[in-house]
Amino acid sequence: MNIIGDQAAKLRQIVTENGGVLEESTPHRLRSIAITSGKGGVGKTNIATNLAIALAVKSNKKIYILDADLGLANIDVILGITPKFNLGHMLRGEKELEEIIVQGPMGINIIPGTSGVSELANLSDEAREDFLKKLAVLEEEDGILIIDTGAGINNNVLDFVLSADEVIVVTTPEPTAITDAYALIKIISGEKESTNINLIVNMIRKEEEFELVTRGILLVAKQFLGLDIKKLGYIYYDDVVSKAVLSQDAFYILYPDSLATKCIENIALHLLDKKDEIKDVKRPTFFKRLLGSIRRKVGS
Repeated sequence: MNIIGDQAAKLRQIVTENGGVLEESTPHRLRSIAITSGKGGVGKTNIATNLAIALAVKSNKKIYILDADLGLANIDVILGITPKFNLGHMLRGEKELEEIIVQGPMGINIIPGTSGVSELANLSDEAREDFLKKLAVLEEEDGILIIDTGAGINNNVLDFVLSADEVIVVTTPEPTAITDAYALIKIISGEKESTNINLIVNMIRKEEEFELVTRGILLVAKQFLGLDIKKLGYIYYDDVVSKAVLSQDAFYILYPDSLATKCIENIALHLLDKKDEIKDVKRPTFFKRLLGSIRRKVGS
């Protein structure tokens, strides 16, 4: 059995013994980062994919990327990968987590989503709970879990976003994207007492656009929501991004000297520097928070 398989077998036993979740006393090393957006078309999945690769290159951590855009998964499409199995097989009880994980560029571990299956986009609470129990085997990994959520606001998106250690909201300088990003931030702040929200502005033409967009969102969030949103970084509009998508490969790999790649590297380094801000905070595990959220809905 491979290393992931050995760890998964051990952790499945722990999960089973503890009634389906890892106890808070279990050493918690996995750092969870949800990448989301108020609307589609802002480059969220491309950022999530290339950021995962950059983090793998710039750190010695094991990097996972979960395609949590249930019903419209496309990380595998961006990377030109054809997974044999995906989350659908795990949800149906046909495969375990270690059997569906696919290794991507620079050793990142991809947990493939599934496209075109409508029932997976609208999971019942019971199905979602079983699904999360299976994912909980990752909790002891000394690594980073990047969660690429769906765009917009629905139960699946909010469950992942509200349970993550950190949230990255992606927007562009387009007025509708800015408005939708703020609407999402407002909902997150209303649902979660402790928020660690970061902002990325994608497809800027000049740095002044980044300052203008972030200044507006940060000011309104502070004034009306009492939130201190962090400026995580920006990504320049760069033709290599669309070229890489057409080639079904990461622009970080195909165009290492491009503006987009340098921007992603800066964001990755910023995230790695921020590790000290959260590592000593005692908190339930990511998947335990998800399960708690679901159970509260069932009980209400």
